[in-house]
Amino acid sequence: DSEIVARAARAPKNSLSVVSFGADPEGEKDSAAAFDATINAAKAQHKTVFIPSGTFQVNRHIVVDNVTIQGAGNWWTIIRGSQVTLSAPLPDGSVHTGVGFYGKYIADGGSTNVHLSGFAIEGDVRERIDTDQVNGIGGAMSDSTIDGLYIHHTKVGMWFDGPMNNLKISNTIIADVIADGINFRHAVTNSSVKNSFIRNTGDDALAMWSHNVTAGNVAADEDVNNVFDHNTIQTPVLANGIAIYGGRDNTVSNNVVADPIREGSALHAGQRFQSTPFAGYLKFTNNTTVRAGTLDLNWNIGLGAIWFYALEGSI
Repeated sequence: DSEIVARAARAPKNSLSVVSFGADPEGEKDSAAAFDATINAAKAQHKTVFIPSGTFQVNRHIVVDNVTIQGAGNWWTIIRGSQVTLSAPLPDGSVHTGVGFYGKYIADGGSTNVHLSGFAIEGDVRERIDTDQVNGIGGAMSDSTIDGLYIHHTKVGMWFDGPMNNLKISNTIIADVIADGINFRHAVTNSSVKNSFIRNTGDDALAMWSHNVTAGNVAADEDVNNVFDHNTIQTPVLANGIAIYGGRDNTVSNNVVADPIREGSALHAGQRFQSTPFAGYLKFTNNTTVRAGTLDLNWNIGLGAIWFYALEGSI
């Protein structure tokens, strides 16, 4: 791959550098506590957190809420972490932790007004354990933006658990992750992924999953009015390029999806995985699929480049 790389960005006006709070740009010591301290001070002073050029070691989640964090560019600012085995499993079933920026979970009120840009997240996830929270970005982030990140070697690039509203993801690269690239799970609304590049995922590269977990209240579980637009997806190793599971009034437009390997198609609409019934519209418009019909080795059936699967109900 070739890429034109801009010069490292300078600290914006009205910002606080993580280095001033003890973060190590050589990556020799863990900088998680320094990141937390910078975030707390920036929130109190209404300033931006700046992460300058360097490699910063962070081996756990950085919890973000009502804060702007800006790096010098994703070729210059690298936040790297090792997978850490926990002494005892957490209530959510996690047995490991690792580098990641997480909004607060909905049970804790969710996060709002989070803006992340211009840095790379380099994980060290060695195996897929579905209960582990070792994703590059996680939790819930409403009224937020993510722009110009590079996420590598985490479990999922970004996994969001709603209800949450108005998240905009753009100009981001996700590569070599063990599970999904980006997943909007459960009541994510008015949100989008645009102009991004996702390659070599171990599950769906882009997914909207309207997980029906609220008994008798489909409207509380639907992903609604979301858009995946102008993204490029290559070689999802397992599952689909872009998958929509239930939901209402969602759009998949102007994307290129190439070379899914097995158990998936380029574009997939599935009534499965306990999703809400499809409602309103689902639009697949102006997309390009390349070599996208695969063999499903579980069921020994051929799949099309576009796959409609009414497994758990009619569509």
